Parts: sequence; C-alpha cells; structure tokens
Amino acid sequence: MSNAISSPILPGERAVIPAGTLLRSMNPRHEGLQVAARRRTVVVDHVLRGWVDLWGDHGAGRGLVVLPSIRWPGSGGYWQEAQLTAELLAANGAPALVLPVADPHTLAGLDVEPSGEDGYTNRWLRPA
Repeated sequence: MSNAISSPILPGERAVIPAGTLLRSMNPRHEGLQVAARRRTVVVDHVLRGWVDLWGDHGAGRGLVVLPSIRWPGSGGYWQEAQLTAELLAANGAPALVLPVADPHTLAGLDVEPSGEDGYTNRWLRPA
C-alpha cells in the first residue's frame, strides 16, 4: 500500500482561504497557529503531501491521517501554510481527499482504520 495522500489543489493554482481557517506561519514573530481573520485568495507555491502514518510517528497510533497542506509566500516573505481540511476543499470546489486503500495485511498492523473524520487526522486545533 502506498500511504501517500495527494492534494487536489496544485502549485500555481489560486486557492481561497476562508475566514476562520487555521494558518501556520514561518515568521518567528507569529509562533503557533493563527486564525485567518478574513477570506483571502492566494497563489499556491508548493504542496506538502499527506500520508497515512504507518509507524506511529505522531503519537496517535498507526493509521492516523496526516493531512496535506498548501504553502504560499506571506507578508515579509515568510511562508504561510494551511491544511487541506474538508472546509478548505469545499471553499475551493475541490474534491475530497482520496485516502489510500489499505490491504488486509496493512490494516492488521494499524491501530485505527484510516479516516478523514475528526479524531483520526492530525488536524490543527484552534488556539486557546
């Protein structure tokens, strides 16, 4: 089983980032997650591929879905990043993520069956 999850939004495409989307910035003055205050349209520079964690590297068990994300240059030239959540995909008219199909041998070694549902992904949580 290939554990890769491709992005339906590709580099060079315009992507709508809805208000309320959680963003991560590489700007050292903006540590942690930020909430997008307004809707914006960005040009995607590159995509970080998602995957199904087959090794338990994320501490949430083998089978966790690591969501793909998109990056674009933000203010000051620092990268900004957003995960491809169901809400972001819907705002862009993009299809839902296609999870890899696990064979019975692979599934037997996982702690949870891969799913896009909350609690089965590494989806960022809103800062307190």
